[in-house]
Amino acid sequence: MTKDYKAAYRYARSFFLIMKAKAREAQGHTELDRVLAFSGSHPEFSRLLLAANLAYDEKFEIIKNLFSSGENKLSADTSNFIKLLVEKGRFNLFEKIAESYRRYFDVDRGLEEVTAVVPFALSGDAESRLVAALEKKLGKKILLSTRIDRSIWGGMIVQTHSQVIDGSFQGKLRGLRQQLLSAGREN
Repeated sequence: MTKDYKAAYRYARSFFLIMKAKAREAQGHTELDRVLAFSGSHPEFSRLLLAANLAYDEKFEIIKNLFSSGENKLSADTSNFIKLLVEKGRFNLFEKIAESYRRYFDVDRGLEEVTAVVPFALSGDAESRLVAALEKKLGKKILLSTRIDRSIWGGMIVQTHSQVIDGSFQGKLRGLRQQLLSAGREN
C-alpha cells in the first residue's frame, strides 16, 4: 500500500469519526458522494483545486460558490474537510478518500460489499439464495454486485474486501491438480 493510500485512509477515518461523533455519518457519506459525482462530471473542478498557480483563497471561493446553496449544498463540516484537503495538497486523493469513507460507513452499519464473478447472469432467486448464504457465512448484511466473466465456465468467484473465495470450476481443477502433484512428490 502506498503512502498516498495510507493518507487517504487516515483522512477518511478522521472525517468519519468526526461525523459519527455528531451522528451525521450518513450525511458525510452523501455529501462526499455528491462532490465525487460533481468532480467526475466536471474534471476542470479538480484541476482548479490542484492548480499550483491558484491561491488558496481563490480555491476556497470556488468551493463556496459551488457548494453553498442549491442541490449541491454541503454542510460546514464537509466544506471545511474539502478545504483542508485542498490546503494540505491532498485533493488528488479525494476519490480514494470518498471510497474509504464509504467502507468505514458500511462497516459501521454491519454491511459488506461483495462481488460475485459468474459465467452468466443469476436469476433473482439464485441471487437471493447467494446473499442469504453469504450473510450466514460472513455474519454481515451483504451488498451484492455481480460481474459476468464467461471464461470461468461454471461456479463462481466471490470477492469481499478482505478475501477471495474461488468456487469456480477452474479453481477446483487447480486445487485438484495441486493435490495430485503433491501426492506424486510424496511417493
